[in-house]
Amino acid sequence: MKKDSFAGHKKSFLRFILIPPVLIWIFLGVFSVIHIFSVYNTISSSKILQIMRKESGGIRLPVYITVFGRSSDTISARLTFSTPDGNPVGTIERSWSGWALNLDCIVLTLPTNPLSFFDFLKWIGKNDVSDEFRDSASMLVFPVLLYSDDSGSRSALNLLPYYDLEGFPLIYLLHEISRKERDSLADIFGLVKMERLFPGLLKAFSVQRLKIRSFEPGVEYSLFLDADGYISIVR
Repeated sequence: MKKDSFAGHKKSFLRFILIPPVLIWIFLGVFSVIHIFSVYNTISSSKILQIMRKESGGIRLPVYITVFGRSSDTISARLTFSTPDGNPVGTIERSWSGWALNLDCIVLTLPTNPLSFFDFLKWIGKNDVSDEFRDSASMLVFPVLLYSDDSGSRSALNLLPYYDLEGFPLIYLLHEISRKERDSLADIFGLVKMERLFPGLLKAFSVQRLKIRSFEPGVEYSLFLDADGYISIVR
């Protein structure tokens, strides 16, 4: 009887110890989902991308690429980030071993209109949301990695710090947007950083790889998000 009583007390004690942390994790999980729902709806209802300069139905992003030249085994280039109004915020200039450059961008594709909470849960759980909602007016592009075809993505240069100011993505620094929209952009930028480390974290994220092979030496190109949501470099 004593052994049974001891075993019963032991189980009760373990439940007493384990239940609070489980409840805390559940609470944090629910809070995180609700917070992300609020952030996504804030950005979906925002006019962030509509404010930025449009060309041919698309959006020119303040990310500029100049390839200086290519030798037998190296390629040299400069990548510059600026705010939408043209103030430079970060520059990379160097040479890579190889013949072409790869620029990986994490793209957040949002519903074109805000969703109810339950519709949001259905949407975020879909296997592929990028094609269904592919529209440049509902996409945010974040350049994340730059590397050559020879070096490979394992030795890629992390680009996020070059346009990061205290957690805010400076390529979307628009004076016309509200404080709430800026806070939501900062939250999304935090998710982008997590997505870079843990790909597939959220279904709304995808990766587009831009291969830079054909170019005119010394000419500055910029990233262009066309009306169908595809990225290219244009003069």
